[in-house]
Amino acid sequence: MRRFAASTRTAEDAAREIGTEVARIVKSLVFVASGAPVIVLASGPTRVDERALAATLEAGAVRRATAEEAKAFTGYAIGAGWLVGMCAYFALLGCAFSPELCVVSESSAPARAFELGSGKLAWTYHPREGAHLTQLDFAPRLGHFVALEYAYTDRSRQTGPMVALVHLDRSGIVVGRLAIRDWSDAVFCAEGSLLLNGLGELYELLRSAETRGSPGGK
Repeated sequence: MRRFAASTRTAEDAAREIGTEVARIVKSLVFVASGAPVIVLASGPTRVDERALAATLEAGAVRRATAEEAKAFTGYAIGAGWLVGMCAYFALLGCAFSPELCVVSESSAPARAFELGSGKLAWTYHPREGAHLTQLDFAPRLGHFVALEYAYTDRSRQTGPMVALVHLDRSGIVVGRLAIRDWSDAVFCAEGSLLLNGLGELYELLRSAETRGSPGGK
C-alpha cells in the first residue's frame, strides 16, 4: 500500500498523485439493484449507464447508493476506502483495463476477463495451485496484461517461486513468466513496461517473456 499526502478521493486525484492517465485508474462505484448492493469497477472517466446495468443484472431498478448505504456496505466513506478485505464478501487483489477488457483477480480464485462493451466473460486464467494474481496492469507497448503471481501455500512454494512476473496476452494465454525477488514493494511503471522491486531493481517486461504458449485456461 502506498500513502499519499494529497487526496486521492477521485479518479482524477489518484491519477495526478500517481502520475498516470485517468483512464488507467480503477474506481469502485456502489449501486443498489432491486434492494441489493452491487459494486461496479470502472475506468476513471467512465460513466455507468444505470439502465444498461439493470439489464445486465436482470434487476427491476438500479440507482446509485447514498453515502450512508455505501458506508454500510463497504465499511468506508465514499472516496476513502479500497476493496481489499471489504467486509466479508470478497478480497479484490487486482484489476486492470485494456481498451477491450477488464481483468479482475480475487483472493484464492482464478482471474477473470470481462468484455467492456457487453460485460460478458471473455476468459479465465487459473494460476498454479496455491497461488493467485496480486498486482495487475496493462502494458500498452506490449499489448499484454502483466501481473505478479503469488504462491500463498507452502506446497506451491516448494514447486515454484514464491512470486513470478506473468505476462498474459489478450486471450489469457501466458506468454512470459519470470521469478522475481523482494516483491512486497514492487510497482509497475512506464505504462506497465517496467517493474521496480523493493531493492530498486528494474525488470524490463519486454525481456521477461521467456515462456511462450502456456495456456491460461478459459
